[in-house]
Amino acid sequence: MIPALKALGHERVVAYGLPLKTNAVALTAHGPEGAGDPRSEGVAVKE
Repeated sequence: MIPALKALGHERVVAYGLPLKTNAVALTAHGPEGAGDPRSEGVAVKE
């Protein structure tokens, strides 16, 4: 996926494991926002 993102013009692409169960993370002007699978155990917490 990294080569495909770079081909689209994304200059800085970093892949690493996250210590959480999210299905998507978007970096916004207000900071990272994520969405999780509602079938997963646990609760959502917003700071």
